[in-house]
Amino acid sequence: MIHVQNGPVDLTFAEKIARLQARAYAGTGMRCWNADEIVSILHNPCMRLYFTYEGDPQNIELKSFLLTSFVMDEAEILSIAVSGDLRRRGIASKLIAHMTHDCEREDIDCIILEVAETNEAALSLYLTLTFTKVGHRPRYYTLNDTAIDAYLLKRQIKSVCVSI
Repeated sequence: MIHVQNGPVDLTFAEKIARLQARAYAGTGMRCWNADEIVSILHNPCMRLYFTYEGDPQNIELKSFLLTSFVMDEAEILSIAVSGDLRRRGIASKLIAHMTHDCEREDIDCIILEVAETNEAALSLYLTLTFTKVGHRPRYYTLNDTAIDAYLLKRQIKSVCVSI
């Protein structure tokens, strides 16, 4: 079951998010957020966290999360992570599908994100989910002290009609 958190989280939960992100991003060279940064990020009312867990609500083991922002008519995927034992089982796709459903209900036009051009697994996922490359950001990421370009990807949620 996918849970949604709108609004602040406590430091204990933020630590679980930070640990999962660190495990999921291990070996990529990507900088992960620490728990204090996550608390600060989720304090912003535009932020939304989708997540799955195991265990009882008082003592959860976080298994996946999708951190997004919803601003005006656009949503942005900021971070997504799935526990290693659950990868390649469609969890990330389900998180994005849940987010997309919320976008449709809330009159969001599109979802955007940046992804390192070297992140083949993520690129494959997003392209499969009908995201398209709409931009290129030179030297956007620093991975292991090396500048890496990023692609800007976009998924149109609803058709935008312009009357003339």
